[in-house]
Amino acid sequence: MKYLILTESVMVLGRSVLLILLIAGCNTVTYTASCRIGDDVCQRNQNAQTLAIIGQEAAALQLMCEDSNLRATLGDECAGSGHDSR
Repeated sequence: MKYLILTESVMVLGRSVLLILLIAGCNTVTYTASCRIGDDVCQRNQNAQTLAIIGQEAAALQLMCEDSNLRATLGDECAGSGHDSR
């Protein structure tokens, strides 16, 4: 009798956990470190960040200097990256 009660408790707990997992599986997950499809600016920024993290700061700077607004802001920093600083 004692084991039957314990088994029923485990089954109820198991069903509750299963229900929670099913509900959680139906929700949309948003990854904040990813870009929407077609968002070229976001993708460029992610690529530049990755390059900087792996020690390729010059490549990251070159990538960021492709944007005319950033090129104007960075000024002389972009002059050595192969992009005109104007």
